[in-house]
Amino acid sequence: MQFIKGTIYKVGGLAQLGVGLLLAIPLLALRPLVIVEVQEIRAERLGHLAMEPELFLSLRSAGTGGHRKLTLFFFRGHPANTYLAARWRQILPTAPRFLLAPIYNVTTWLPNLSFRPPDWDYEHVDLRPLDNSPPNLTFTPNEISRGQDLLTRLGLERDQPYVCLCVRDASYLAETNPTRDWSYHDYRDSHIGDYVQMAEVLVSRGYAVIRMGKIVTEPFTVDNNRVVDYASSPLRNDFGDIYLFANCSFCISTSTGMDALAFLFRRPVGMVNLAGFDGLRLGRTTRLATFKSMTDSRSLRQLPLEDSQRLNAMTARRTIDFARYAVTLNDNTEEELAEFAGQMDDMVRNRWTPRPDQLQRERSFLQAIPWHYDMTKSTFHLAHSWFPDSKNYSS
Repeated sequence: MQFIKGTIYKVGGLAQLGVGLLLAIPLLALRPLVIVEVQEIRAERLGHLAMEPELFLSLRSAGTGGHRKLTLFFFRGHPANTYLAARWRQILPTAPRFLLAPIYNVTTWLPNLSFRPPDWDYEHVDLRPLDNSPPNLTFTPNEISRGQDLLTRLGLERDQPYVCLCVRDASYLAETNPTRDWSYHDYRDSHIGDYVQMAEVLVSRGYAVIRMGKIVTEPFTVDNNRVVDYASSPLRNDFGDIYLFANCSFCISTSTGMDALAFLFRRPVGMVNLAGFDGLRLGRTTRLATFKSMTDSRSLRQLPLEDSQRLNAMTARRTIDFARYAVTLNDNTEEELAEFAGQMDDMVRNRWTPRPDQLQRERSFLQAIPWHYDMTKSTFHLAHSWFPDSKNYSS
């Protein structure tokens, strides 16, 4: 049976290759004049749908790799945000998937005959190209009016500054793709109830707080009318998701696909409850970050920031991997999250100050990260809670 399945797979693959090569002949004939590239957009995941086209357009607008090139796009899967997909279709040259996918997949079989743009970035960790270009998406006057009406209906006063809060849980992927077991990365989840104090701190500093999300496990209940559980509201819609991120004062996230919308519009971002390095970004948009704490599973010793056991465990990409590194993950406490909110506000108001020796320790930590990205080129800072030996608290 396995042999039969393997044979069918190979025959199907060769058939696809043949179709792809036939469709690619006109593109090859044009190469002396223009190099035609074909790129898939992973529309079913919001982080990919938002960040990869934006980063690509920013690179090309800076003159990187775009000389004598035309890139055609097709969408894979049902769009995670239909408004955003429609906007990309207005900006990017697209064609039906059945025409472009066979050409795109030629590279799978013949790597030396690639039609894929080499500067398309699936990881979107290095976001420095965004620092020197404006967002490629803008709103029409009618859309601005529609967005302002949404804010009013959510209970915010006109010109009320607000913070977008994104807290990852298991519901979205479990509902949108129920055939797959997503528990392998539930180590990235955290509990929305832990963010009540954070919201209260932000309200005390003059902000409203809008809890973002499309499908969530439980409501965000805070006894304050300036804390809005938009994710659980009947007013939530795909346009609103985009507009709210585009106009927030800043975003605090646990590293979800949705926070890509804040990066797209160059809004300041603070990252909390990170288990590893993959929530970190190069570029000026990420301002502040903090990690989940780790304890040695045998000695119950809390592992400091630069500890080698901790650094190795931060490379884990599956929940079960942490046991292999003999560590236990612990979410940020409510008090740590509340303190982080105050520091993030100070950061965007340009009044945040590091603790003594913090900058040196941050650099040592970033140099020690076992990752293929050089994070010493980053501009973000770490929360004060990682430097408890100092008394220089941000006000």
